[in-house]
Amino acid sequence: FFLALMMICVYMLWVKFLSAAKTEAVVFTVLLTIIVFDTFCFIGGKLFGRTKILPVTSPGKTWEGFFSGLTAACIFYWIFLHSGLPERMGAWTHIAGAEGWDTPDFQNHLAYSGVVFVMTIAVAFYGDYMESRVKRAFGKKASG
Repeated sequence: FFLALMMICVYMLWVKFLSAAKTEAVVFTVLLTIIVFDTFCFIGGKLFGRTKILPVTSPGKTWEGFFSGLTAACIFYWIFLHSGLPERMGAWTHIAGAEGWDTPDFQNHLAYSGVVFVMTIAVAFYGDYMESRVKRAFGKKASG
């Protein structure tokens, strides 16, 4: 039930976020964040992984890998948002407008994008978990 509720919340956030920004910039940002998260989960898990998250369903996933991925994704997301690239892609120009980036509307949008970040990470991890469940159900060790 909780996961279904989370998916509904993600959908509602996406609808609001996509209506407030250029779709391409949002999708690009989310995809890059997921790529960084997944990559560093793998690297951190291989280098430091000891404590299993889901030992039966997905024995390769560790807390150390998860927190490595989360840390790398946070750093990437912060750098990416402050790099100016989203503005050049047209993501928030209509929100900042002539008043500049210190307006309450833009600050609210940054807080909102933080919520989207958290939900993106949650859904990315849940997607990995579901993929592992499907692989176990079909007796496959690796996808592809």
